[in-house]
Amino acid sequence: MHRAAPAIAEGSVDIPSDWRTDTPDGRRAEFWGVLIARVAGTLAIAALLVGLFLGLGTVIFLLTVE
Repeated sequence: MHRAAPAIAEGSVDIPSDWRTDTPDGRRAEFWGVLIARVAGTLAIAALLVGLFLGLGTVIFLLTVE
């Protein structure tokens, strides 16, 4: 890290533009990455809740049916 920091500050290291958030490509990549993570998290929570409700519904059904 100590050797890389001066090289980055001088601009002699080529960092891909989609890794940097101060470029349009980097901001676009960051936007899509965050969006995909949020959608995936929402879908995971929804799947968990559906599974929980199905499990509870099954238990209630089995307890009420003779």
